Amino acid sequence: MNDIRKRTTPLSVDPLKTSAATGATLAVMGVDSAIPLLHGSQGCAAFAKVFFVQHFREPLPIQTTAIDAIAAVMGSDDNADGALKLLAERNRPEVIALISSGLTEMQGCDLGRLKREFSARHPELAATAVVTISAPDFCGSFETGYAAAVDALLRQLVRPLPRPQRRANQINLLLTSALTASDVERIKGYVSAFGLNAIILPDISLTLDGHLDDAHFNPTATGGCHRLEIAEMGASCATIVIGQSLAASGEWLGEHYAMPVHQFDHLGGLTATDRFIQLLATLSGRPVPASIDRARRRYQDALLDAHFLLSQRPVALAGEGDELALWYGVLAEVGCPLNAALAPTASPALAALPAGTRIAADLGLLEAHLEQHPAALLVGNSHCRTPAARLGLPLLRRGFPLYDWLGASDLASAGYEGGRALLFACANLLNQHEDAAVAPYRSPYAVCADKLPTASAHPAACIKEAS
Repeated sequence: MNDIRKRTTPLSVDPLKTSAATGATLAVMGVDSAIPLLHGSQGCAAFAKVFFVQHFREPLPIQTTAIDAIAAVMGSDDNADGALKLLAERNRPEVIALISSGLTEMQGCDLGRLKREFSARHPELAATAVVTISAPDFCGSFETGYAAAVDALLRQLVRPLPRPQRRANQINLLLTSALTASDVERIKGYVSAFGLNAIILPDISLTLDGHLDDAHFNPTATGGCHRLEIAEMGASCATIVIGQSLAASGEWLGEHYAMPVHQFDHLGGLTATDRFIQLLATLSGRPVPASIDRARRRYQDALLDAHFLLSQRPVALAGEGDELALWYGVLAEVGCPLNAALAPTASPALAALPAGTRIAADLGLLEAHLEQHPAALLVGNSHCRTPAARLGLPLLRRGFPLYDWLGASDLASAGYEGGRALLFACANLLNQHEDAAVAPYRSPYAVCADKLPTASAHPAACIKEAS
């Protein structure tokens, strides 16, 4: 990763970065009956809420401690205590995630002390677990905040085992922020096809899949991994980690509960998915089901169909580190060279990408690079639409946020089905863009509608006037 290009100017141009607190909020939404509580001003939560509502087209139960100017100077402990008490009494959630912001981190707020004092002051509210997550805006990005939330949920909710005990049919799945609700649903389908019971953290396939709920508004996350399931993760026979950003959390589970940990940087492409399916077959002791084998054959056919359009066509990627690894895992197998890969931070996932293509900066540096080294296609979130328009590049919308696109939850990139969908989307977009760039041929003998005389004129006069 020593060849990563970074921004050298004091000004950020077209930033790609989304705050860590927003990423932590997404992870909490994958826990059943949970409430994300951002410890900061109302504006700290407003930006995250706007992004989520525009991306998922659904209202999300994001709460805030609403620190004002006085609390920012004199201390915000009362705000946090009051918000925790109100939410626990009114909504009776299983989990409240107290997420720090840049304001409270600069203030020096000790979330651990707040949690201990709240528990001691309100023993009647012990049914609600409080999880503290440090995710300041000035440190890291969306992916790092998401990873910090997963790590905090594990360390604070998984209960120690009184004696070694293993459930042979139970596995843990730690899923990266690069996976959409559709991706998570497909992975759950793979696991259930082998008869395994998976505890998936976080599980957004039921919470943020775009369904029409019975209630007008739910004050907590609906669906996902339950708090009691997280508590039992120490009894699983194995842990599977998908995403380089969650590697440390997987290692912690393996060390503290003496279980094997299987690390996957991504599930993009045939090779990575094959390895995942083979692991499930080994853990379950069952053969690969016919439905999965057929999905693999369909993906192989998609590789054959798409390589005519994508092979040797340079592509630029802009997203979080795990997203870049996922997308490149699909496109590399079809012969698509990587022009550039832009991440908001120097993510560990960048190490798996080709040397000379890694950029950890803003979209301004990527645009300058593409002006000198043109690409055929750009893959990224909605922030990329302005530089893509200036460069005349087709933009395939992927990642977070997609505020100008519908169906973000249904966009898939992982597994056999997701890789197939991504290949076809890239090929069709590229084909459509190139067709639009070619001016239509007009015969000099054509009769143009705007030059035709009135219908009462003689036909011979019509031909003469049109010519």
